[in-house]
Amino acid sequence: SPNKEIGLEEEGLMVTDISGASVWLKAPAERVVCLFDPALDAIYMLQKEDKLVGILNNVYLDEQLHPYYAVMDPRIAAKEIPIVGSNKEAHMERIIALNPDLVIIQGSQEGSVAMLREMGIPVYCVSGQQTEEVFKEMSDIATLLGAAERGAELLRLTHAGFDSLAVQSERLQHKKTAYFAWAYGRIFSTTGTNSIMHTCLE
Repeated sequence: SPNKEIGLEEEGLMVTDISGASVWLKAPAERVVCLFDPALDAIYMLQKEDKLVGILNNVYLDEQLHPYYAVMDPRIAAKEIPIVGSNKEAHMERIIALNPDLVIIQGSQEGSVAMLREMGIPVYCVSGQQTEEVFKEMSDIATLLGAAERGAELLRLTHAGFDSLAVQSERLQHKKTAYFAWAYGRIFSTTGTNSIMHTCLE
């Protein structure tokens, strides 16, 4: 039905996250905690940053992130949005105190996910590794935040960009190979094909 296409289920919004769990909201989320950098980027691209009540500590601590987020959001410039954990660890007491109606968290934080769900807090797990996962997560987050139209617009723009790059790539006679090593001198730490860096390099 048309309702299912935009995530409307039983007079609410429903999507399925990377863990296979159904995430149902009666209405678009108004109080969002986000503990995953790419999902935070998505929230800003969706122009729904006003819904954020808790974020990951990297936003304030990482010198490569903070200046850019600070330009987009005066609350980040002033470090006013509470930090409630990181990509790897959630501070449960801080999250609960914020009374969120949606927590977006990396799926690898299984213990935190289970605990939040046991308390009846809707949790959307993300991974953001493969291209199709990234697209689905953008669409799902857009649905949960009541920004499905903006999400679809962003995905159309992205697909058009991918198509343009594919055409340019086909015209290259001599293609080069690339090896990605992590920064800060970790030259023997690389990435496999099932990773976001492989996706970026492609």
